[in-house]
Amino acid sequence: MIVNKEVFVGFTDERLLKEFNGLKFSNLALYIYLDRAFDELKINPRCGIHLPRRIIPKSYKQQYDSENIWKYNLPDGWRLIYYLNTENNQLRVMVLEWLKHSEYERRFNY
Repeated sequence: MIVNKEVFVGFTDERLLKEFNGLKFSNLALYIYLDRAFDELKINPRCGIHLPRRIIPKSYKQQYDSENIWKYNLPDGWRLIYYLNTENNQLRVMVLEWLKHSEYERRFNY
């Protein structure tokens, strides 16, 4: 397996990074799911599902100035939401949040 060294996976803010690291103690299974997803996204940033613009919440568009939102399905009904951008010729996967499927359905008006 060849890893594209140009792909960076990061968080949109420090709070989210701290929340992810805290999962080691509060929800180890979710931490492992996310960690595996990050590894897969480093190999193939488009392995998730590209969400249609019409369902993207306005808050995402305003806060992150992006309509390039993706969803990655995790085990146990969790969803990872991220967007892609390019900075200095480096593809960046920016993690917005992870949430249970029921919360995902509410947020995206399913």
